[in-house]
Amino acid sequence: MDLTIIKILAKISMFDFLINNMKNNLLPIIKLPYNVVKGSIERRQQKADKLVERFYQDLYPKFQKCGYIRPKQLEESMTKVLPPKLKITLEEGEAGFFDAWSDVIPSNGKYHAAKINKMTIGISNEHHKKIPAKYLPTIIHEMQHIADSLYHPKHLARNQYIQSHNLDNYRFDQLYENFLYNLEDFNTAQDKISILKKLEYRIKKFLKRLSVEEKINYLQDIRYTILQEQKAYNTEFKYAKKLKKKHFDVTEDSLTKNNDFMFPEKLALLGKMIAEIIKRERGFHAAKIKKMKAKSIEKKPN
Repeated sequence: MDLTIIKILAKISMFDFLINNMKNNLLPIIKLPYNVVKGSIERRQQKADKLVERFYQDLYPKFQKCGYIRPKQLEESMTKVLPPKLKITLEEGEAGFFDAWSDVIPSNGKYHAAKINKMTIGISNEHHKKIPAKYLPTIIHEMQHIADSLYHPKHLARNQYIQSHNLDNYRFDQLYENFLYNLEDFNTAQDKISILKKLEYRIKKFLKRLSVEEKINYLQDIRYTILQEQKAYNTEFKYAKKLKKKHFDVTEDSLTKNNDFMFPEKLALLGKMIAEIIKRERGFHAAKIKKMKAKSIEKKPN
């Protein structure tokens, strides 16, 4: 990614930090103390990865013993490795899916003041009694989401802002699910360029007539979400390979690198679009200030 874009994104991240702390505080039950999450992005990611590794080390022997675990055992491992007082639950989810999500509830009946009040790992409902060992990498994938949300709190705060301001609507869901968090069909580099051009057009169409603040909020939320998905899939693949070497049964999906999502390319596109909006806005304000100064000089008496 271009160095200028990286610098702009870093400045936006600092702006995120200030806004999130002043207007969009996370509840203590879903965040870690500042002294735990402070430091560089790389340092925080290392801490998140260590939490996931501790979770794996605690969970693996349980699966190894019987070839499956009970949800209660999964919950015990979560409780053991996660810091106390955090509200991270285990619930029955949709058929065929393991998932992770955050729940937003209104504050005093006001949805614009809504807060995330818990994070959840969802178990596929056909496995609500027994979870087969082959799904261990998938569970690790979901725990990576939880760990990343804890150690990168601005990701969670951005998501809270999107939901509490009713920006998480049908149009946004359709854009994300159908054109961002989706598998792409390509064979050549030119195919990728074509896909990205079409994606940029769809995103710009979605953002049309929105305020600069709303555009940045949407783009940053998508960027953070894709960053987390990229990390979670890489983690799932890493642990699936490790388990396969131990002759552990794992699913073919977990052993697939999922390059067809085009996560790196989509992240680069989102970074470019954010930088362009910021640059355009800066140019607009610079021209406005220049015009005001010129008028001020004209009004001065000789």
